[in-house]
Amino acid sequence: MACKKETKRQERKRYREKYSVNDSNNTIRREPKVIKNENNNEIVSQLNAAIKSGNKKIEITYEDKRGKVTIRKVDIYEVTSIHLIGFCNKVFDRRTFLISGIKAVQQK
Repeated sequence: MACKKETKRQERKRYREKYSVNDSNNTIRREPKVIKNENNNEIVSQLNAAIKSGNKKIEITYEDKRGKVTIRKVDIYEVTSIHLIGFCNKVFDRRTFLISGIKAVQQK
């Protein structure tokens, strides 16, 4: 018997339940952790400032692995020492960004 593949809608619902995201006003009940990374001190300090201020909506200038630079508005879900995980308002989906690819951060 073949395994039923999860649809995009089911995947998003499972993610929202896991991270307690309320779609009506994009509030997040799970608090991101403050991180430390010696390589990108300025970016990390700006992300930490956004987390501590309670403002989880930021605008980043991001360079992907192909060298394409884009400006994205992101709602922060989680920040690790390597990644920024959040809801990207450009593609209206959850995205993972490398901290090393973030060139600038602005709080919104």
